[in-house]
Amino acid sequence: TQRIRFNVVVEVSRHAAARSDDVDIVLSYDTIIEAIEEQLAAERINLLETLAERIADRVLDNRKAVRAFVRIEKLDRIPGTLGVEIARNRIEGGDVVRPLGERPRQMPQAVHPMVV
Repeated sequence: TQRIRFNVVVEVSRHAAARSDDVDIVLSYDTIIEAIEEQLAAERINLLETLAERIADRVLDNRKAVRAFVRIEKLDRIPGTLGVEIARNRIEGGDVVRPLGERPRQMPQAVHPMVV
């Protein structure tokens, strides 16, 4: 067992919820937390890349999510140096895997709820 840190950013399309302040029609932070908890409970996963992909897939199951960035860091080594970050885009269907430290460009006109 090793300690890891999750940083998940989900871009959602701008819509009336942001203007109306209606929490019932926005992407809930619980969606992100549940995606992480489900994958950790499901089975032993050997690669952080696999775990990140599965979390991103689960978050993108929610139609409000447009793009997901999942960063996982190993804490028992040198924090901030070992891990993986992926960007998964529903619209383009593309996967991008980046080393830690390289930041992805943001989509225009997106909202970024985040769980750290």
